[in-house]
Amino acid sequence: MEYNLIITTPFYKALKKVETKTAITILQFLPIITKDPYHSGKQLHGNKAGVWSARIGDYRILYYIDKNNSIYVTKLDKREDVYRR
Repeated sequence: MEYNLIITTPFYKALKKVETKTAITILQFLPIITKDPYHSGKQLHGNKAGVWSARIGDYRILYYIDKNNSIYVTKLDKREDVYRR
C-alpha cells in the first residue's frame, strides 16, 4: 500500500536552507517513506510518541502516519537539534 505524502511548511522552509546535494538526497528519500513508512524510520518514545524519525546523513526527518494512509513530514534538522524543539 502506498501512502499519501504531505509536506508541511516548516519542513519545506528547513529544506530550502540545506545545501543542494543533501537536499536532493532528502527529496529522493521521500518516495521511499511513502512505500514503507514503518521500516523507513524508527518510532520515537516519550514526549515524541507517535512520531517517526528517518536518518539521512547528518539530518533527521520527523514524520507521523495518520489513519487515513497519509504521512505528514513535519520537521527536518540536524540530529543534535531535531529532538529539542
